[in-house]
Amino acid sequence: MPTKSRLISSTAIILLWFISLETSFSQTPCEGSVSLTLSPSHGFVGDTITASVSGLGGEGCIEKRVYVKESSCQGLQYCSCLLAENVGCLCTFRAPPTPYSGNEPSRQNTFTYYACVDLDDDGVYDEDLGKQSHTDLLVYSRYALLGIVTESIIIIITLGILLAVIIVVYRMSLRRR
Repeated sequence: MPTKSRLISSTAIILLWFISLETSFSQTPCEGSVSLTLSPSHGFVGDTITASVSGLGGEGCIEKRVYVKESSCQGLQYCSCLLAENVGCLCTFRAPPTPYSGNEPSRQNTFTYYACVDLDDDGVYDEDLGKQSHTDLLVYSRYALLGIVTESIIIIITLGILLAVIIVVYRMSLRRR
């Protein structure tokens, strides 16, 4: 004969099982196509970039993790966030360094970032099923811009010296007349 505590425990387990069934059947699936926006869409090496993920809705989206990766959904992960129902999510990362061209960093480079979310928990980020989206980030090198400014200053100084020489030569030619 079952004891009273075993009967209560069994009843509680059955009740919890029915509640979980009801919850899983009444939950709306995560639907839509993921969309990624980077703000700002351009910046300098080391700037903070905010990735905004949207486009998905339904109770099934709650707590789904979105990964923001470079180059593809198999690329280097830069940040991640958890979706809220019909809201999306945000995460931040730093703009990466620009690659070197010879001995100097290139002046700018475009990086492609992907938002990747596994809507149906199959471990695959199918683009045609709305599981990934991508956008570009244009990154400028501070050092390269410093080089541009330095080159511009040198050109201005050189033009100034050249103008001064022309003025001196012109004045000397006026005195000889």
